Amino acid sequence: MRRALAAALGAAAVLLPAASAQSSTSWSGNFQNGKLTQWTRAVAVPGDVEIVRSVHRETAYAAKITLHPGDRPTATNERAELLASRGDADGVSGASVWYGWSILFPSGFTPAPGFNIFTQWLGARDSPDCAQYRSPNIALKTIVTSSTTAPTYVFKVQGGPASCFATRRVYPVGTLARGVWHDFVLHVVWSSDAAKGLVSIWVDGRWIVQNVHEPTLWAGSRGVFLKQGVYRRPARTVETVYLAATKRGHSFSAVLPRGSATPAAAPR
Repeated sequence: MRRALAAALGAAAVLLPAASAQSSTSWSGNFQNGKLTQWTRAVAVPGDVEIVRSVHRETAYAAKITLHPGDRPTATNERAELLASRGDADGVSGASVWYGWSILFPSGFTPAPGFNIFTQWLGARDSPDCAQYRSPNIALKTIVTSSTTAPTYVFKVQGGPASCFATRRVYPVGTLARGVWHDFVLHVVWSSDAAKGLVSIWVDGRWIVQNVHEPTLWAGSRGVFLKQGVYRRPARTVETVYLAATKRGHSFSAVLPRGSATPAAAPR
């Protein structure tokens, strides 16, 4: 019996990411003070981001982010996002980082056709001026393919050598459910080397991407910052999402949103 138990534990150690001895949160953007001051800034038209108490998770507050047609605080596309700096995101080469957050798509949420990015890690333009270098290294986005099919969301990872031929992978996450909180935990080893870069992601307790080696930065990158909210091409619809419980830490348990169910196969 003891030998069988030892064998089972040994197999689990192979399958699961190693847990860090540290369990503290290194940075938090969970709005526990009822303000936006934990974040570096809002990249949004004034009024598009507000703190609310009517809908919340983990703390008494959440951010309500609403994007209207024509809202373009920057020159590219439409967006309403919160930004955490490179220092807060700690997305630099060689770093092994855990992130956790919760997002709610309300019952009336209707994503625009095409892509709608709601979480992304994006580097500055310190790489060659190719189209993919202006898109995020890691992103979660909703995709609408037709007016008759339910929207889905996917997890995208890209990076690699400083050329215009990057490694890009897209992993399906599932059908988007409205009116409920979705909880995410992401583990990333940041590197432009495919042998060193690594990603794992849990969505609502399901281990979707399991310790996959991928390049997660562009070669020569100075690191990435984090943005959450809504980013899309110009559209005629109004989109609202609620954001809560965003954290960076040293372990799965440090960043798992409070109130989220712990998966049976969760690392400690």
